[in-house]
Amino acid sequence: MAGGLLVGISNKRKAQVIEKTLVSRQTLKEVKSNSHYAGCTFYLDDNYSIENTSFDNCSFRSDAIFGNLPDCTFENCNFSATFVLHLSGRYLSAIPEYVFSLRDLTHLLVFSNNISCIPDEIGNLQNLEYLDADHNQIESVSREIQQLRKLSMLHLSGNKIGRLPMQIGQLQNLRYLSLSHNTIDKIPCEIGHLTALTLLDISHNSIKSIPEQSERLQSLNLLSLYGNNITNVPKEIWEKYPQEHKESGGRPVFNKYHNENVKSGALPPEVGELQNLVELHLSGNYICEIPNEIGMLRNLNELHLAYNEISSIPSEIGQLQNLRELWLNNNEIEELPKGIAKLENLKQLHLPTD
Repeated sequence: MAGGLLVGISNKRKAQVIEKTLVSRQTLKEVKSNSHYAGCTFYLDDNYSIENTSFDNCSFRSDAIFGNLPDCTFENCNFSATFVLHLSGRYLSAIPEYVFSLRDLTHLLVFSNNISCIPDEIGNLQNLEYLDADHNQIESVSREIQQLRKLSMLHLSGNKIGRLPMQIGQLQNLRYLSLSHNTIDKIPCEIGHLTALTLLDISHNSIKSIPEQSERLQSLNLLSLYGNNITNVPKEIWEKYPQEHKESGGRPVFNKYHNENVKSGALPPEVGELQNLVELHLSGNYICEIPNEIGMLRNLNELHLAYNEISSIPSEIGQLQNLRELWLNNNEIEELPKGIAKLENLKQLHLPTD
C-alpha cells in the first residue's frame, strides 16, 4: 500500500515541505529517496545513494550497499548480509555525523578523503567488521575504537598517525591491520593481545623497536617492517613460529617476513625455525653474516639479501631446492659457495659487481 506522508523540516525551512512516499509490506529490488519503508523486504543488486528515507521493521536479504545516506534512519531492521557505506574519494574533512547513527553498519569505506581523525563516536558502530580509512590526513585514533569488538579488518595506511591507542589491543577479532606510511614511532605492547591477527603491515613508519609481546601473534601470515628505524628484532619473534603451527587446510601460518631495518650485524640462527617461510626480505641493512641455519628453510622461494655488508654465503644455501630468486647484489662477497650450483629451480640470480 502506498500513500503520502508530509514531514516538516524546520522553522527556517517552513516553506519547504518534503513528501515521503509510504511503502508498506512489499518485496523490492530498489530503494528511493524521500520514502518511508515499513515492513518491506529488500533484495538489492546495486549501489544506492539516497536521502531523507526511513526504514522501519525492514529486512535486507542481500548485500545493502550505499554511496550516501544523509537523513536516513533504520529502525528494527534485519541485515542478512553486509550493510556497506562507501564514502571514499569525496574530499571529506570528517566522517559525516549521520554515519554514527547507523548502528547496524558492517562495512565503512572512507579512504582517499581529507579526514583528520577517527572520533569518539566511532564506538557507536559496534557491528562494524571492516573499516577502510587509508589515504587521509588522520593524526589520531580515538580510544573508543575498542568498542568495535567485531572488527576484523582495519586499514589506516597513508595517514599522519603518530601513536596508536593502547585500546587497540581490545580488538580480539582483528585479522588484518594495515598501518603503513604513517609516523608511528612506537607499537603498544597491547598489540600482543591480537591473537587472531594474520597480517600486520607497519612498514614505512618511524618505529625503533618491536615489543616482545608480538611473540603472541601466532596466527601471523605476513609481518611487514620495511622502512623503519628498527635496530633489532627480538629473538622470540623468530622462535615463536615453529612448523607445527598451521591454519586449517595446512596453510603455513607465517610464510613471509619483510624487514629492511635489522642493524645487529648478524642474522640470528633462529631464522632456521621458520621452516614454512616462502619469502625472506632483508635487503638494505647492515647485515654482515648469514647463519648456516639458512639451509633449513626448505620451502623458501625468494631470498633478498641485496645492499648489505655480507662477505660470505654459507654452503648450506645449496639445500634451498625450491629457491627461485636469490638477490646478493651490492654486498662484499668475493666468492660464491659451490652449493649454489645445486639450486636447480633458480630463475633469478643477482650477484655483486665491482
